Amino acid sequence: MVVSHRENRRFAKANRRFCSVVETVRIRIMEGMLAMKLGYRIATMLFLAAFAAISYAQPRYVLAPESAIRIDGSSTVNQFSCIALKVEGFGAQGGISSAGVRYGARAQVSVLVSRLDCGNGRMNRDMYEAMKADSFPQIRYELISAELIAPPDSINPFWELQTTGNLSIAGVTRSVDAIATARGIDSGAFRVEGSIHLSMRDYNIDPPSAFFGLIKARDSIVVHFDLFAGPAERDSAENALDGK
Repeated sequence: MVVSHRENRRFAKANRRFCSVVETVRIRIMEGMLAMKLGYRIATMLFLAAFAAISYAQPRYVLAPESAIRIDGSSTVNQFSCIALKVEGFGAQGGISSAGVRYGARAQVSVLVSRLDCGNGRMNRDMYEAMKADSFPQIRYELISAELIAPPDSINPFWELQTTGNLSIAGVTRSVDAIATARGIDSGAFRVEGSIHLSMRDYNIDPPSAFFGLIKARDSIVVHFDLFAGPAERDSAENALDGK
């Protein structure tokens, strides 16, 4: 088969056009990939900026020394109360950042088991042993969410909140729900009160007993909290919330 010179030129011209189209497509693909990378970088920068705005905007709080936690229970012969001699904790108020991002409240509260006082030396020792204080010396609560149920009004000066958090006792962590009330006091501080009903066996705790089992604590207990929180220095509150 003989191919004419004109057909060769026609073929060469078509080939150049094809290569030009391929090169144009390649350039467009490269431009698209660069645009995607740039968009990703911009999105990442916006996310980091929003996160920084949240961290900067969240008011930080620390628990005051007058904060109190009390555990109420009963036995086969009487009732008892154990008072936490020291309560520690930090928190951050929820809201909306300057970037328009909504963020939730955060809080951590802790009590050393060895700082629980049940008013009786023997009972203290039995309670510490039942709560495995040597292996798990701290009771710890971490707030997960807080939803407003009712705002304050002319009759009720409190915010009523539905809270959910993780409570860790004796090496067991469980989710707990509680109704809490909060109100502002002075100098930017506020007070939070409420109670949580618990079962000791939910935390693998055998209720303490005495006199060869003749006196035995009942399984159900109620934890009452009355917490006072005031503005904290930013670094100390941040480090506590971040577990540092």
